[in-house]
Amino acid sequence: MTTILWLTYENWDALIAHFTPERTTWYAHVVYWIVWVLAALLATVLFVFGATLVGSIIASPFNDILVRRTLKVLDGVDAPDLPFTASVVAQDVAVSAGHALLNFGLWLVTMTALLLINFLVPVVGTLIYLVLSNLTTFWFQAHIHLDLPMSVMRWSWRRKWELMWEHRWPLCGFGMVTTLLPCVNYLFLP
Repeated sequence: MTTILWLTYENWDALIAHFTPERTTWYAHVVYWIVWVLAALLATVLFVFGATLVGSIIASPFNDILVRRTLKVLDGVDAPDLPFTASVVAQDVAVSAGHALLNFGLWLVTMTALLLINFLVPVVGTLIYLVLSNLTTFWFQAHIHLDLPMSVMRWSWRRKWELMWEHRWPLCGFGMVTTLLPCVNYLFLP
């Protein structure tokens, strides 16, 4: 990541000049600065997502150990421990990807329904949307933070959401704290 960041920094002007016309007119200057800002935003987004992805991959085995130890110390629960083999890893990746797609589908359906309420029911629909979309965001944020411990226990997607529904109000509060207080959410990730 550092190498990519350094190469981008060193070649920034050449990259921008490649995508913009020669700056001999006023509109060429405008195009240059528009491209410059868009490229800076794109580079920032790519760097943040890249760093997050690399960090997640590096931290993954340690997070698993941390969750297992925490479950043992706090609850006396031993999480199922499968051998570290390619087939187990492939199965875990497939299950995680499937759960992520199901979560995205659930979120998309929920938010689409709320958006329709917002547009189809005058005045009251906007209030309903405001309240329920925030609660949905908080609830999904709580799920994101609890997904790793639930996955370590090898729970099904349905079992995870049953637990989320069972404890929806405390989890909405937890999700609200992790959403609205900057940097605090990173303290809750492990």
